[in-house]
Parts: sequence; structure tokens; C-alpha cells
Amino acid sequence: MSNPIRVLIRGHRGRMGSLVQNAVEGENDLLFVGGAARNDDLSALIKDSRCDVLVDFTAPESVFSGVRIALDHRVSPVIGTSGISPSAIREIESACATRRIGALLAPNFSLGAVILMSLCRIASKRLGKAEIIEMHHDKKVDAPSQTASRTAELIAEQLGGAGAKRDKSNDPEENPEEERVQGVRGGRVAGIPVHSVRLPGLLAHQEVIFGAEGQTLTLRHDTYDRTAFMPGVLLAIRSVQGLDGLVVGLESLLE
Repeated sequence: MSNPIRVLIRGHRGRMGSLVQNAVEGENDLLFVGGAARNDDLSALIKDSRCDVLVDFTAPESVFSGVRIALDHRVSPVIGTSGISPSAIREIESACATRRIGALLAPNFSLGAVILMSLCRIASKRLGKAEIIEMHHDKKVDAPSQTASRTAELIAEQLGGAGAKRDKSNDPEENPEEERVQGVRGGRVAGIPVHSVRLPGLLAHQEVIFGAEGQTLTLRHDTYDRTAFMPGVLLAIRSVQGLDGLVVGLESLLE
């Protein structure tokens, strides 16, 4: 039997981090070797724990420093923090490429949400217009969610691809609208309208509505408990060391 994957969790006292710890401790092929708070000496903890994978669920502003330390020690990071800027993602990508180490950044670890994004790619090839409604709890600090942004980017890629039936009404320059209340039509990510809802009682929900002449297609995913994220986190931990540089999204691991 091969040695278990040694996992260090940064942010292990948080809601997601504690669930990840419990999930890792329940698996025979994984070994929880320690937790790290945001201000701990991460370099020393990595050395002492001899970890293979660092799972990071801390705040966006601290993720890059933790990832750089992990990569310097040739440890593969799994990043679950929401709200990371595009520039920080590019820096992480560059650092991974320079060191030739696999890393994974997942906007959403729910396998159902990832499947929804894959279905959106299929629908986008034939249905030319879409809007996204994403709904989260009122403590979520970023809007739109990274899941919604990633979904919009995937849809836009297909709309611009070969064979796509592009509806230019997604383009405000082609089809100008009058907003009587500023922002009422949502924001645009890669040209796709995205509407964000933040209310108590919600956890994480996303609805994508495609429209074409005489028909609509609605795809929706609902997360009611954070335990839904754990199968995806475990998949990421088991796969990240075999990746070529930074991979964004779990979808490539499911194909």
C-alpha cells in the first residue's frame, strides 16, 4: 500500500477548513498532518509536517503569500478561497509554471455545480443568449461569485467559438438598453449579464437561463450544506500533484 497523501490545512478553524479536516481524517489514503492560521509561520509548519498538499481556505489577501511559500517547498496547493483577483491568479499561474508544480484553484468544489458549468458549455453552443442569477448568504463578501464569473466565462468561450449560434443581443453595443435604475440589468462578466442576490437563509445557489426563439432552458444548482463541497475537495487533494501547473476549476478532473 502506498503512503497516504500528507495534507496541511490553512484556515482549518474556519467553517470550510474544519469540514475539510474532518473529511481528510475519514479517508485511509489521506493523512491530516496539521493546521495553520493565517498569521502562523507557514514555512516552519510545512517543514515540520512534511506535507504533500496545502489546502488553503483563508482570506483572499493572504492566499498568494501562502501559495508562494508552499511552492517554494515543492508542496502542491489546493485553493478554495473566494474573491481572489485576476491579477493574483495570474501570479499564482506564473509561479506554478516557473516551479513546474501542480496547483488547483476551484471557484466551487460542489460536483453538482461543476456539472452545471459543463452543461452550460453544451447549451451555449446552440442557444445564443444567457443570463446568470447567483444567490448566496448575506455574509459573502464578493459579488459576483467566482462560480458565476467562471460560468459566464465558459459560456462566452462557447459563444465565440466555431459553430456557435451567437446572439449579439448579449452585446450592449449591438443592442443598447435603457436602465431606468442603474444596475437593474446586473453586471456583465465576459459580456454575460450576472445578477447577485445576498440574503440570510441562502447558502450557495446558481441559476442559468438560456433563451432562444420560442423557448428557454433553465439550469439550476442548489447547495444546502457545506458538506456538499467535500467530495470535490477530496478529489482535488488526490489529483493536484499530477497537474501541469495551475488548473482553474474542477471540470477538467471530471472529464
